[in-house]
Amino acid sequence: MGTADLIPGVSGGTVAFISGIYEELLFSIKKMSGRVLGLLIKIKFKEALTETPIRFLVPLFLGIFFAVISLAKLLSFLLQSYPTFIWSFFFGLVLASTILVAKRITKWNISDIIIFVLFTLVGYFLVGSVPVETPESLSCFLGVACLPLWQ
Repeated sequence: MGTADLIPGVSGGTVAFISGIYEELLFSIKKMSGRVLGLLIKIKFKEALTETPIRFLVPLFLGIFFAVISLAKLLSFLLQSYPTFIWSFFFGLVLASTILVAKRITKWNISDIIIFVLFTLVGYFLVGSVPVETPESLSCFLGVACLPLWQ
């Protein structure tokens, strides 16, 4: 997950989904934001610790942390030197997650197929589109006069 988070536009959630820990991750985050947060606010650290899915979260966050620390320079180099290979690898991860989601759908109907094809095409064209500059002001974004905000 940490490695995927280093690549712009790639989600660590995709890796969590492919590796089969996505649902456990969502459950753990949900658990942390409810009762555990309340216990921490009340300074009941021992109770908060027993409610925390620590056996899952600590190794996960340590892995993400060490991946980010150890691989940041390497991935930056690889993205600059071999961008096609790196983007192809992560495209393969996204494709694999798409296949996994498609396998979970037990019964496909025509509207599911149309929506799947439509959004696949939209995703393909978005990824292939040429990046543009971010507008300097809201009026420029809306297509009105492009005046800088600091005049």
